Amino acid sequence: MTNPQRLTILFSFCLGAYSSLASLSSTASPGAYLAQDPAKDDRYETCTPIPPHANQQLCVLKQTNDTHPRYQWFWLNRDGARELKHFQMSEYVHQRLSFSGSGRYYVEVSTGEGHPTLILGETKLMLQDKADQPLQLIVDPYPGSIDYRWSADDLYLLTDVNLTLPRSEREPDGHNYCFFHTGASTALEPVDCRELPSGAHTLGQET
Repeated sequence: MTNPQRLTILFSFCLGAYSSLASLSSTASPGAYLAQDPAKDDRYETCTPIPPHANQQLCVLKQTNDTHPRYQWFWLNRDGARELKHFQMSEYVHQRLSFSGSGRYYVEVSTGEGHPTLILGETKLMLQDKADQPLQLIVDPYPGSIDYRWSADDLYLLTDVNLTLPRSEREPDGHNYCFFHTGASTALEPVDCRELPSGAHTLGQET
């Protein structure tokens, strides 16, 4: 084999390798990069650990347009970051996200038009990133406010309106109303507020 032939073969091999790398680069999905220390990645607004594994986190990117904020959610683990494209918490302004003791459930609180909305979902379904994910619970306490506390995987709600009343009849009356939610139930059970576990959250403190 002559030297020009060797050079031609070598050039063709290098060109093919470059084309393959370029193709992989162009088809990589947004967010599909290794983020070994998300806390130092300033692209994320907040990152929340997913129990019980400290190496898994749910991170959010906020993008603002002319009408309302839009959020992108990313699941970060040892393999890197994957965008959850079908996962949208709500159409309002994201305030706070947390997980139950075992990480089985999550709660997100958002605000819109001056009042909060709370949603409860199953973490496993959220990470599967399928469209039309079912939610365990959606609570809109309008015209009141809402707070919550976890006890293991059980959720306690604290409001200043009686959620058992029709929405048109609700008014803050200076009293606290407490409710309990457990397991796969989609209903709230009224409870004595003295039964609530300690460790209250205040809206806006936790993200």
